[in-house]
Amino acid sequence: MPPLPPPELPVLKYTIDWIVGLDNSCSTRWFIQYSGTPPTNAQCNTACQSIFNALVTEFVPLMSPQVFLKAVNIQDITTTTGGEGSAGTQTQGTRTGNPLSAQAAALVNHVVQRRYRGGKPRVYLPLGTATDLANSQTWTAAFQTAVNTAWSQCIAVSIANGPTTSVGHVNVSFYEGFTSYQNPVTKRWYNLSTPRSPNAKVDPIASFNVNPRVGTQRRRVAA
Repeated sequence: MPPLPPPELPVLKYTIDWIVGLDNSCSTRWFIQYSGTPPTNAQCNTACQSIFNALVTEFVPLMSPQVFLKAVNIQDITTTTGGEGSAGTQTQGTRTGNPLSAQAAALVNHVVQRRYRGGKPRVYLPLGTATDLANSQTWTAAFQTAVNTAWSQCIAVSIANGPTTSVGHVNVSFYEGFTSYQNPVTKRWYNLSTPRSPNAKVDPIASFNVNPRVGTQRRRVAA
């Protein structure tokens, strides 16, 4: 696979690493545009620890004991040599109630001003227990409010405690359209997303909302 194109503006990629049941490869990512001096590895490490501490306060009370917050990572994706860092101590969720299926998640939909066809930016958070369900398909209004508050704080602390001067929460679009290829053996056609050239598109996040329906990450329960 070719490398992803660099963003058209200076951007940091933030990632939360989770453990959900037996799956320790879960992650949630978002992007923050910056305008200051590119951060060093040491600055990224310091920022990660500060942000992780804040997210323990925000997310752990919303997590089932079968979910663990592992670490926060920051990577400057503006160049291939940008600073990066990581910090965190594996922390178990404390929310009461029967755990949900590993595939269940709170879905946060993000809104950008640019209109286009295709998927819009979103994040999945492994939060909630059975007591947070209004019915088999939707969250209670109180839980939606709690997740909205937690995610708002996540973005706010990322901006306030970043490793350099932050501009704001953004989405980065690395692909535009696709190209169809035919397998020379099976003769079946398949599509590959086409990387943008020369740069990935950066869009400010105008707003976000917690979807009332329970989100799903089906690969988390795959054998």
